[in-house]
Amino acid sequence: MAGLKFLNPILKIMICVAGMVIMGYYLYDSLAQGLYETITLIRALVFVGFCYLLVQSVGDLMKDKKGE
Repeated sequence: MAGLKFLNPILKIMICVAGMVIMGYYLYDSLAQGLYETITLIRALVFVGFCYLLVQSVGDLMKDKKGE
């Protein structure tokens, strides 16, 4: 994963959670208004990307814990 060698896994998890909260807010706002435009699709893709990075970061953290 990106940042495996120079970012602390806990920091990566915090960044991913913050990104998911921010993008989730704007995505929910768009969907609640019934807006199905290109920007809504982009927001959904960015949200999914943050979810993927969160899963990878948790995996990196678990791998680091097993190595100790």
